[in-house]
Amino acid sequence: MKLLITAFQPFDNRETNVSKEVVDKLDTSNMPFIIIKQTLPVSLVSSFLAIKKTIEEEKPDVILLCGEAISRRKISLELEAKNYVGRSIDPLDEIRTPNHQVIENGPSKITSIFPINYLQNLLFTNLVQSQISTDAGSYICNALYYQVMYYYPKISCLFIHFPNPTYHLSIDHMIKAIDITIQNL
Repeated sequence: MKLLITAFQPFDNRETNVSKEVVDKLDTSNMPFIIIKQTLPVSLVSSFLAIKKTIEEEKPDVILLCGEAISRRKISLELEAKNYVGRSIDPLDEIRTPNHQVIENGPSKITSIFPINYLQNLLFTNLVQSQISTDAGSYICNALYYQVMYYYPKISCLFIHFPNPTYHLSIDHMIKAIDITIQNL
């Protein structure tokens, strides 16, 4: 089995991105299959072009997309992605979407085929603070998730949003969540 796990570069003049910290610190040396790590640009078009190239070259069986949602209190397992782009983070972003759609005339939402309920139960059993979410946001995280599921519907894909680290949910807890996810694929 081959797994692709992604994170995003820092953005908005910040020095770090929680998702990048988690993925960079994840120890993959004892994993039972091949793991490819990729850091993506925080750009609507470039992020998808980068992951598309990796998917085409590596042909992963599972994709874990990771991002940050620093206002949340728990790790969010995103159930679905909407065909909607609502805002821009980077004023130099390369695209203006028609009617705020990720894919013109695509379905209004796409639900992940990843076993999210099973994963949520595993994380709960292992005392990792997490929740199932139906709101992957309105920009790059959601758009990337939507595009990956739209163009690669047979690949099991999950988007995981990490909150700002706290005493009760540290980077180590977030790494534990990814480790549990990978060990139970």
